[in-house]
Amino acid sequence: MENGNDLQKKLGTVFLGAALIVGIYGIFLVLNTSSTRLYFWVLVLGCAVGALVITGAILLTVNAAKNSKSDGLISSGKYVYADIVEVGVNARQKLKIDQVFIHPYFIICKYTGQNGREYRFKSRPLLYNPSGLISENRLKVYVNLENPDRYYVDTSSILPDSAVLHKFKIDSPTGAERMIRGGRYIEAVTCGVETTGVGDKKNSAFARYTVLCRYDAPDGRIHIFASAIQWGVPDRAYCGERVRVYYSGMSMENYHVALDTIQM
Repeated sequence: MENGNDLQKKLGTVFLGAALIVGIYGIFLVLNTSSTRLYFWVLVLGCAVGALVITGAILLTVNAAKNSKSDGLISSGKYVYADIVEVGVNARQKLKIDQVFIHPYFIICKYTGQNGREYRFKSRPLLYNPSGLISENRLKVYVNLENPDRYYVDTSSILPDSAVLHKFKIDSPTGAERMIRGGRYIEAVTCGVETTGVGDKKNSAFARYTVLCRYDAPDGRIHIFASAIQWGVPDRAYCGERVRVYYSGMSMENYHVALDTIQM
């Protein structure tokens, strides 16, 4: 599964890969060009490679530091169970994955110590809306209360790291009829909505949303799908309803959430 932290690692790898490609191209120019402007282009490509390497290295370093921090906290074995008080979305942060734009979600938890002091913890960015997947009102938080600024909110009870988020492959209306005719589908369960547009009670013309659904495969892996974009404001929470997801390909890389098959 890709949370914000996993995306950081992927972006770092992409930047370093791009630096390698540009570097190879620069070497090709040096070996095959005798133009008087060769030094200019070598300088430009050198700066580009440097910028890409630095950006990629920073992303991977930050990612490694975060993982090291969480691994250290988990290995210490010190944790508390904190009450979930809020599920929020970072409206200021917008990420593009494949062709889909999203705002990361986060969970706020609260724990009251024996001394009466209240501690608040915030999870890492989540690339899915966890609201419809929460089955308990508490989360495990790895923390040493003597140094509460260092902590890790464990969200694996909501959705494990092995889960597959198909939502970034887009429920394509153009392939829907073909997949429906093919007749291959699974029975999933709706697990909430994610708003993708802006609207309010007075003007909902630009409001949009997608319906999320969950499928627990026989091999134990969890799959999360998102319907095609629906216009307007959702009329209900879309949780716990059975729905068909038509698909093609062994790994269900192409799919269609048939909202007209929802069983209340």
